[in-house]
Amino acid sequence: MKRRFWCQTKEFDVNQQPLFRRRAMVCSGSILGGACLLNTTIAQGIIAIAQEVELVDEPTRGYYGQYDVANFGPPALRNAKREFNFPNDVEIKADLNYGIDISHHTDEVPWSDLKHSKVNYIYIKASQSRNGRDGKFVEFWQEAAKSEVPYGAYHFLTAGVPGRVQGEYFLKRLSEVGGLSRGQLQPVVDLEWDTYGLHFKTVILGKTSHGNLIYKDYWDDISKPEIVATVNDCVAAIHSAAGQMAIKPIIYTNRSWWESHIPAGTVFAGCSIWISDYRQQSYDMQSPRSVPKHDYYIWQFTDKAHINIHGKRYGPYDSNKLVLSKIDRIIIA
Repeated sequence: MKRRFWCQTKEFDVNQQPLFRRRAMVCSGSILGGACLLNTTIAQGIIAIAQEVELVDEPTRGYYGQYDVANFGPPALRNAKREFNFPNDVEIKADLNYGIDISHHTDEVPWSDLKHSKVNYIYIKASQSRNGRDGKFVEFWQEAAKSEVPYGAYHFLTAGVPGRVQGEYFLKRLSEVGGLSRGQLQPVVDLEWDTYGLHFKTVILGKTSHGNLIYKDYWDDISKPEIVATVNDCVAAIHSAAGQMAIKPIIYTNRSWWESHIPAGTVFAGCSIWISDYRQQSYDMQSPRSVPKHDYYIWQFTDKAHINIHGKRYGPYDSNKLVLSKIDRIIIA
């Protein structure tokens, strides 16, 4: 049985005036609380019809990390950790393991020298929304597989797109490189500011008192329960590809964004946290601002990391460190 209902969506013109559009959504199954429950068949159909978009100028994780430091938290904390250099800045202690994450924004990676550079793991962007593809994903994945360091993939979650549709699109991109396998890093769902939006367009809302640009966050148009449902549905879709593997998706997020958009006390069952915190004070104290109710296993502390090897300087990269050297906690078993 199919039901059709109309929903109203809001966008903005160049003068920041709201535009309202009506669109029809067709559902198979039941409608609960006015929400359309898309079954797997329909979700796959949406993926099939959606024309893929090559990601080009969407904001990087590093941009959002700097955005957080510039616009949130007490003024005394608005100072970002800047430089980190592999291998010299990697502590000798065995309980500190460092890695990087990359995307199409990354120019070059010294793949054959990663281990010698003390880069212990690497994450690669695969997808965004329901049809945004990172054009370097396949190339980077194949190179990572030869690098002898653990590697994995992440998907950037977009507001206004069903979570299951996004999860299945993420899996579609992974299928291009053979799918999920044991020994890889756990898949990651990137949940933070979405200033690129469903249609890959940014909207500037104004400036802060310090002159920093303020962008529309499309998650602001989504209720907190709907955000939670989007994450849960995306994670459920990823779990569907688990088979006998122990898939435990990781949620990459930022506490400033989380506190504004996720209901207090929320726990995403079976998921751990990858926390983004670029504050210099956090780095000095070796303690990031994480989210409540969740263990965090990875901490992204800067987007200004470089690899210096054989007289050449590579980067910059987003750099991360594991907590207590427990890399087994983020490996698919």
